[in-house]
Amino acid sequence: MPPQTYYLSIRLETKRRAEAKPGVLNAEFVNVPKPALVHYDKAVEHARKGDHPGAVEELKLAIKEYPSFMLAFNELGVQYLKLNQLENADEAFRGALKITPDAFAALINRGIAKFHDETVWRGGTDSS
Repeated sequence: MPPQTYYLSIRLETKRRAEAKPGVLNAEFVNVPKPALVHYDKAVEHARKGDHPGAVEELKLAIKEYPSFMLAFNELGVQYLKLNQLENADEAFRGALKITPDAFAALINRGIAKFHDETVWRGGTDSS
């Protein structure tokens, strides 16, 4: 596949509120409804604390609120990987790829899940 060129216009403005915190802007969040974002943010906090089951539950709620939330599907897969639930992880990554077929993170993460699944199936790591 030949390289593709994308043109993107970005307009940046300073935040005027004193309580505004610095952060990273991700264009993937633009069309996501606020309730889904709230669940996603809670899931990220659960994950940071090592509460992967809690993160999974919040991500499921985020996806229920917004079924086209590719980042939530991808993060759900990551959390399932951390719980060693490889089939669930693969299903979540496939869900992300149905929404955005060229999502780099979901493609890489699905490959990682498949690698772990094959390694488990063979009974260990491949020494070759």
